[in-house]
Amino acid sequence: MIARCSLGRVLVATVGRNVCVVLLGRDSAALRPRLSRRFPWAELSDPDPQLRKVVLRAGRRA
Repeated sequence: MIARCSLGRVLVATVGRNVCVVLLGRDSAALRPRLSRRFPWAELSDPDPQLRKVVLRAGRRA
């Protein structure tokens, strides 16, 4: 999931219920390739609604 925060954009990737990586960047387009290089076997999917709530809440506080 990618969201806005005071630092720019934040990408949060999970495996099951566990966070596996948090990446920060200026724009969304740059974050996805960084994730793919780090985890080439990863499959991108829409975020779980609960994860979306947590990330958006954290982004407002950052």
